[in-house]
Amino acid sequence: MTDQPTFDLSSLQAEFIQSTSRFCCAITGVGLGKTFMLLVKAWNHCENHKDALALIIRKEFTDLQDSTIRDFGTYFGVKLDGKNNYTFSNGSVMMFRHGNENDLAVLKNVNLSFIGIEQGEEYENNVVFTWGRDRLRRKGTQTNQITMICNSNGMDWVYDMFIKNATFTKDWSVKKTVLGKIVSTDEVYYSRAVSVIDDNGDELEQKYECWTANSWLNAENLPRETLLDWQTQEVDAPNHFRRMILNKFDAFDDVDMVFTSSNIQNALHVDFMYTRVNYDGLIMGVDVARGGDLCVTAFLRQVGPNHWEEEYYESWQEKDTTASVGRILDLKGKHNPSIMVVDGDGLGGPMIDQIRSIGIQCVEYRGGKVKDGYDSTRYSNKTTQDAFFMKELIESNKLRVHQDVVPDMQLIKFTEGANRIKQLVPKDKLPRSPDHFDAVKMACSLVNDPAIYIQTTRSMQPRKAKPIEPYKFI
Repeated sequence: MTDQPTFDLSSLQAEFIQSTSRFCCAITGVGLGKTFMLLVKAWNHCENHKDALALIIRKEFTDLQDSTIRDFGTYFGVKLDGKNNYTFSNGSVMMFRHGNENDLAVLKNVNLSFIGIEQGEEYENNVVFTWGRDRLRRKGTQTNQITMICNSNGMDWVYDMFIKNATFTKDWSVKKTVLGKIVSTDEVYYSRAVSVIDDNGDELEQKYECWTANSWLNAENLPRETLLDWQTQEVDAPNHFRRMILNKFDAFDDVDMVFTSSNIQNALHVDFMYTRVNYDGLIMGVDVARGGDLCVTAFLRQVGPNHWEEEYYESWQEKDTTASVGRILDLKGKHNPSIMVVDGDGLGGPMIDQIRSIGIQCVEYRGGKVKDGYDSTRYSNKTTQDAFFMKELIESNKLRVHQDVVPDMQLIKFTEGANRIKQLVPKDKLPRSPDHFDAVKMACSLVNDPAIYIQTTRSMQPRKAKPIEPYKFI
């Protein structure tokens, strides 16, 4: 009785899985089943070689646990033991591990017959690949292999090893029509052979093989909604589109702008069809300074059923926590917002404690991986989700911002991984901290909060804030 399940394979998948070369790699766009290919290849190796020992590696533990191991269970209908191993009936074993060469050092005395590296481009260099070569020395198996799957990542070490140094190439590209547009699959095969002399003086050949293709290769098997989303990404996230969909090697990262130029123009000039006097919501967002950054408060006034305008903002540079709390409370008293949200990360925590200690309520904003606070299937953390929610408000003509926030909006970038989870580029990677944007974003995160609409139903007349003069910048 065999452990081997049956799968329908594309020609690219079949060639990759059936290759017996010592080093083989697949660099493709998303949606072509790279993880599936790697796991089937490893499974076949263990099934066909008695007492084989296969190792599947991925850089990050969460990716290994949530993606690779989960997919393994789905494809083969089996479970790993408590050590993340699976044992075959013929004595072969598949091991799943994460990390870099330091994390994998515990395996230094292990003789492996198969190594599979998932998402090889996640590694900055070839150190883990080289570490694996040194341990690919198991006796008794006919074929010992290192196999790797990747997304393109510019002309990185994977490109150098399998593409740049190839001595033979063959273009298998075909033209096809996707959503009325003629596209090419960019399917190319690369190989090179290196001759070595073994201990007996015999000449042996070690072969490198690589298959590349873009996401259009599998278009007919993907949901129409996915293909339509890729068309949108070509406009909204062109770098990501070139790297992850078109599999272009000139796209060395997938950093894109959250807010397009059309978003920004729309946010400045959108016309609302509602009368302000019929609505009463006012949200106060407070971004707390860190280091040399600014403290910023932004006020969003409700001007429609779910339509908002940045009515006023104020910024100051103040390192003293108590002084900033006083400034925040002064602004709250003058504007009388329905609800106030304060950045609770870092220096904001002590300020929130001071505010609440005198009986004033505020919402504490946490932008990280808060429990049940964001859609983890689409976003890496809450602050990323809220940035894209602000973008949705703009695109649906529900938000108008002050022109002074535009320079900050033009700084906000994001990346999107192979699993299509978006993540904002961290502040320390930006030219400066987008404090004004953060205050508006936090206020936007509460536009659906019930507290606003409870207050609105009590009085259909606008709040009468005292006339004030903006503070001078300190």
